[in-house]
Amino acid sequence: MDFMDAENSMPVRYELKPLLEHLPPYIQGPCWAEADVEHAAWSLLRVAQDPAFAQRIGNRAKYTIQSALSPSAVGQRVADRLASIARWQSLNGSL
Repeated sequence: MDFMDAENSMPVRYELKPLLEHLPPYIQGPCWAEADVEHAAWSLLRVAQDPAFAQRIGNRAKYTIQSALSPSAVGQRVADRLASIARWQSLNGSL
């Protein structure tokens, strides 16, 4: 979901439900996103039946991945974060 949105993907609706049994590596109890199977099926049909839509959404996804997740984009985010940490340390003393 780091790069998905309604413009470049078809996120499937879900309901948060507790995991009812231990399914390694997951323990019983935490919430689990239970997919809406009907919505997932509708999404798949939409893509299969509307090639122009599938091409548009695929092109948007490609653009998002190239612009947000390219090595240069990720490198810039890491550099920005490191600069932010360095500024924080200079204001608060080094660790």
